[in-house]
Amino acid sequence: MDELNIEVTPLVEDMFYIVLAADGKISDSQGEKIYDRIKCKYSEEQYKDALQKAFQMVANLEKYGKPCNAWE
Repeated sequence: MDELNIEVTPLVEDMFYIVLAADGKISDSQGEKIYDRIKCKYSEEQYKDALQKAFQMVANLEKYGKPCNAWE
């Protein structure tokens, strides 16, 4: 699988920005707003899947300069 071929759902996108906030790459307040908006709206499995994709997107951003092919 190509590391950049990630299906970006609204939850995956939100988790991506939460990870960026946790890494200090965007403000904590932005991450907190997103978290408050999505908490308790999805299943544990959906959060885990989205978080895994978000971590891959952050790694891609550092490695390739873009998080995924969909965001070219």
